[in-house]
Amino acid sequence: MMAESAYVPGTRWVDTFSVGEASFASSKADNTLGAIMFVPNDGSASLSMGQPFFYNKTLFQKAGITELPETFGEFIDALRKLKDYGVVPVAAESVDHHVSWSFGWIGDQFGEHYIDQYFDEQYNGSDKVNLKMDKTAIALANDWLKPDDQIMVDISEAVYEYAQFWQDGWAGASYNDAKNLFLMQEAAIFQEGFWAFTEYQDVIMEFEWGVLPIPLVKKDTSEYAMEGFMKASGNQDYGFDVNAKVAEDPDKLAAVIDFLQYLSSPDVQQEYVKIAISMSPIEGVEQPEEVQPFLFDTELCLYEQSFGANYVDYGDVGIWGGLTQEYLTGRIDTETFNKRALENSKQTAVNTCRDNLKNLPDSIAEAEARLQELKGGTNEAAIQAQEKTVELLKLKLQMYQQYFSE
Repeated sequence: MMAESAYVPGTRWVDTFSVGEASFASSKADNTLGAIMFVPNDGSASLSMGQPFFYNKTLFQKAGITELPETFGEFIDALRKLKDYGVVPVAAESVDHHVSWSFGWIGDQFGEHYIDQYFDEQYNGSDKVNLKMDKTAIALANDWLKPDDQIMVDISEAVYEYAQFWQDGWAGASYNDAKNLFLMQEAAIFQEGFWAFTEYQDVIMEFEWGVLPIPLVKKDTSEYAMEGFMKASGNQDYGFDVNAKVAEDPDKLAAVIDFLQYLSSPDVQQEYVKIAISMSPIEGVEQPEEVQPFLFDTELCLYEQSFGANYVDYGDVGIWGGLTQEYLTGRIDTETFNKRALENSKQTAVNTCRDNLKNLPDSIAEAEARLQELKGGTNEAAIQAQEKTVELLKLKLQMYQQYFSE
């Protein structure tokens, strides 16, 4: 990706992506599957996005909701009005992603840098935010988080309050079951991603609908509420990986690179996002108006790192999936839920710590070898970016060695 773009003359391919080469530092550090290239698509390192709610405008009006809720408290009030009107407020399901998304959008508004309190200052700070998941793994593996920690109590109880407005029987519902409730106008709200926009645009003809942005959690819900959203990560999050074996066939590799350069060229990306109603990782591409509700208000994107809900969903989904059903349907209390969630997450965290202690030395050696190759040239930007990658990997290994032991 360091070569000149075939479609943007005079510019390195890597520099055509938002935030440039620096946005690939995290993907380099986390490359454990043998990919030799990561080409972003359908996202941006400079945008903060989420999965908001598709809502039925007609049902909102009939329930007396004249203004869209902007805060969590207003959201709950709107759901209560919908329930009082006699309609299912939220179409939910437990099979695909609704439960995890619910813990996600709520938990991601709590406790900026909360996890940093357990670590020395050398591992904290704005330039160390990429270590957050590693610090979470270490904290879970060491039992530093407790079931009655107020931040976890507040997150769990906020999700519980929200879940009381899901339809009866949601725990046995599939994605299609919940989706059909919304499409048949039996439910007023269904959470979806931007990738579904064009589908709904084509199939919903019987009622007016729109996209309701994720509501802001404020201090009246919890003292740990950040009253803001996460800043853009600065990292390219997902896209296409090219397997290392492709490099064994130079012609095939050249064809793959040419196709991905074409797909990520500004002109093609502008047409792509217009047709797909998607987002682009390429600098200068205008994001479609339809995806704006999927992007967090930039004036409220103030925070670098939240506490999140990894205390629940870090572990075996087969366990925490059933556990959340028990909790959100009122069969167990909050502290019992948190305790069992932490126990489930701990084992996965221990395995993560072991794997990193084992694999990071090889990753560091590979990154240092790449750095030496770059130093043979004159590309100072590439050298500096690779130096940061090596530094981050070494710091990560040092942190695991300091805080985790069998």
